[in-house]
Amino acid sequence: MTQNSPDTIHIIGEIDIAAPIEQVYAALDMRSPSNRYLARGMSVTPVDDTTDQFEMVNPEMPELVFTMTEVKAIDPTDYHLRTGFPGGEPLGVMTGDSSAYQLSVIDAANTRVVVDVKISVLPMSEEQFEHEFSMLSISVNDDLARTKALLEDGAAAAEKAGALDEFFDTLDALIDLEED
Repeated sequence: MTQNSPDTIHIIGEIDIAAPIEQVYAALDMRSPSNRYLARGMSVTPVDDTTDQFEMVNPEMPELVFTMTEVKAIDPTDYHLRTGFPGGEPLGVMTGDSSAYQLSVIDAANTRVVVDVKISVLPMSEEQFEHEFSMLSISVNDDLARTKALLEDGAAAAEKAGALDEFFDTLDALIDLEED
C-alpha cells in the first residue's frame, strides 16, 4: 500500500525475520553495537552525547555523510528515523526521508517488521516519478532483505542480499553528473 503525492514517495515494506524481536530491534537501533549498518561495515557515530543524531557513512560512498535522527524509540516495538542528506542538499531527486519501523512478535523466535517510508522529492515529470518510485521501492525492500539476511545468516549474507549495489551504482552516476 502506498500513497504518493507530487513531492513525496510513500513506500510500505514488510518482512518476517527468523530472530527474536529484541535482536531485530537492536539491529535497527542506531545506539546498539548490533546495529545493521555497523554489522555491514558502515560507520555510525553519535553527533554528540546530548542529541539523538548520528552520522552514517557507507564506505561505498565515503564522500557522503548522512545525518540520521532518532525520532521515536520504544524498545522493542517501534523505531523511527529521519535521514538528512549531506549539507542539507538534495541527493539526486531526494531531499530527505523518514522511516517508521513497527515490530511484532510472530513467536519467540520470529519477528514481523513493517516499515513505512516517506521520501521527500524535488518536482519531476510523472515518468521520472514512476522511475524514482521503482528505484526507491527496490531500495526499501533491499534494506529489509539485507536486515533479514544479516540476522538469519550473518554479515556476508547481508551483502549478497538484494539489488542495492545497482542502486548505489546509479547514485554514483548521478553524483558524477552533478559534479561535471
